[in-house]
Amino acid sequence: EAALASLHARLTAAGQNKRGAAVEIVIADPALDAEIELTLPGDWAVTPAVRGAIKAVEGVLLVEDF
Repeated sequence: EAALASLHARLTAAGQNKRGAAVEIVIADPALDAEIELTLPGDWAVTPAVRGAIKAVEGVLLVEDF
């Protein structure tokens, strides 16, 4: 939960915009032995600085551009 709260804070600070990007979150759930994929609504201003901040969130293993 702390990782999601931190991710939310970083994306909210960057804001949404029409020229932004979709954000998809993949959560590994060992209890289910599966991954859960979530796509956030809207387009987000994912700049290199925001990507770097997301990489620094505890629990984040990978940040990719599509």
